[in-house]
Amino acid sequence: MIYIHIPFCKQACHYCDFHFSTNLKQKQAFLYALDKEIELQKDFFKEAVFPSSLSVPPPTKKTLKTIYFGGGTPSILEISELKAILEKVKSTFEVDKEAEITLEANPDDLTSLEFLKSLKEIGFNRLSIGIQSFEESFLKFMNRAHNAEEAKNCVKLAQKAGFDNISVDLIYGIQLPKKEIVFNAFENNFEKQSEGLKSNPHYFWRKDLEFALSLNIPHISAYCLTIEPKTPFGNSLKKGKLKPIDEEFAAQQFEILTETLKENGYVHYEISNFAKPNQFSKHNTAYWKDEPYLGLGASAHSYDGKNRFMNAANNRKYTESLNKNSLPKIIDELSENDRINEYFLTSLRTIWGIDLNHLIKKYNYNLLENQSKTVSKLVENQMVELKNDTVTLTEKGKLFADGIASNLFV
Repeated sequence: MIYIHIPFCKQACHYCDFHFSTNLKQKQAFLYALDKEIELQKDFFKEAVFPSSLSVPPPTKKTLKTIYFGGGTPSILEISELKAILEKVKSTFEVDKEAEITLEANPDDLTSLEFLKSLKEIGFNRLSIGIQSFEESFLKFMNRAHNAEEAKNCVKLAQKAGFDNISVDLIYGIQLPKKEIVFNAFENNFEKQSEGLKSNPHYFWRKDLEFALSLNIPHISAYCLTIEPKTPFGNSLKKGKLKPIDEEFAAQQFEILTETLKENGYVHYEISNFAKPNQFSKHNTAYWKDEPYLGLGASAHSYDGKNRFMNAANNRKYTESLNKNSLPKIIDELSENDRINEYFLTSLRTIWGIDLNHLIKKYNYNLLENQSKTVSKLVENQMVELKNDTVTLTEKGKLFADGIASNLFV
């Protein structure tokens, strides 16, 4: 699988600490460098180590099953630019005819039916839309580039263009001072919304979920708002202008999320991801199942089954390096213990859990022999279940996923 990082955005969201630039003057230089990087990485998968049990077993040529455009904001590019990147990938690698090809997009870029139909025509068959909220106040608070109307309309327009494989991102754990709330996203009845919020602090979160469900989409990703140090939110927190995330409030909204989506037929297949049966993200599933992936673009990460590689998180350094036919990557050599621990972190978040046989076959590590007391205690405390040679989180354990994984670290 291939991930392509497009490091450009119209504006900076207050919570985001991903690598991006709002200076589009560097765009053409970046696209030229990306084309060169694809060429230089043509043999990446020949030496990659694939696990014995894959989510989608590759043919002998290791045909690509997924291509994912992330960012940044990939939908900021022109159709001709997206088409050129896809054609370069397809001419360089073996790409399966049924490959899942995803574009991350913002609602304000999906206002044209013609643009959406063109995305479909050039090869994209899945959209991951960064809606975050359908409530105007929350969008302004996060400094999103789109408004509530664009959030509500973009999915319907994408469906009209022929996209049926659509995922939306939502963010929970948001609390605003009442004076900052603008009651206009769902209803025109100010008093009704105001009374709703007074009687239920999760009023708008339930409304977000209600509207998302009304769209009849196969996939929903939901993330708790986090405040990273080097972001506008981080600076506001440091200055006392923003309160820390209320963990109890966020946990309550997580429980509302899981209950609501399960009641509506969604499978909670990863801590932050929900899908209708057989509609899981093939690309993300491959990450969680310890499969190799190639990351292209500034700041992108790669994993060949043994080591991780990181591209320069600087557009100028990235382009300058590739202009000299040199890959702008740093090798992060992983020890055997590092690889095992990363597998714990990712796999434990999924419905597939830790595959004990995979651990033995790939890493020669027997979890039950080496950490019998830890596993027994987690089972006793109803944090995990041990069944059919797998360790999976319970509903209670999902609230403490990362902490449980760290308890198992080698």
